Amino acid sequence: MGIITLSPISSHFLVMMISLNKVVIGSRITPLTYRIHPDDLMLKNQIDAKIASFLSVLPKEEQTKYKCIYEYRGLAADGIYRRVIHQRQFLEVTEDNCLILGIIEVAPEQGDNLPVRVHMKHCVTGEIIPISIENETIPQLTPREKEVLILTCKGLSSKEIAQKLFISIYTANRHRQNIREKLHAGSMIEALNIARRKGII
Repeated sequence: MGIITLSPISSHFLVMMISLNKVVIGSRITPLTYRIHPDDLMLKNQIDAKIASFLSVLPKEEQTKYKCIYEYRGLAADGIYRRVIHQRQFLEVTEDNCLILGIIEVAPEQGDNLPVRVHMKHCVTGEIIPISIENETIPQLTPREKEVLILTCKGLSSKEIAQKLFISIYTANRHRQNIREKLHAGSMIEALNIARRKGII
């Protein structure tokens, strides 16, 4: 199925059209996943799976009455990630294909540590259907690991943390390693971002 053009791309819009998960930027078509922040992409994939499961049990004509509204970080034309609002609605659903209308625009609320959000809206009744997107379990840090994480957030080095908590540098480094492992982070910067987004700190 084809792509529906709404209007020319303006400075207020990252993307004007999406069809079959392709993004139209000028005359160039780019896979949408290339423009979603890597930290948000995993959650969006989880969201899409839950939405697909919800819609799959509905009649095809009913599926077109729902609009999905996401908020995540998308890559703008200037190469900077900005928080965007992504609205997506099925216009037509057949046995083996679908036509999707999508609009992505820069969100009024910006911030590095805002969570990915999503809900579905029934376009006829106005009913809002929240979609749970957080992992079922939040990594459990020990009280000491949380202390180390908070001090790291304040910019303290392992040596400074060790002095402040009256522990050895080895122990401070070990806490940092445990934190990274529990949060599945490759660095402390990534661990801090994950902890903020999950509400751990």
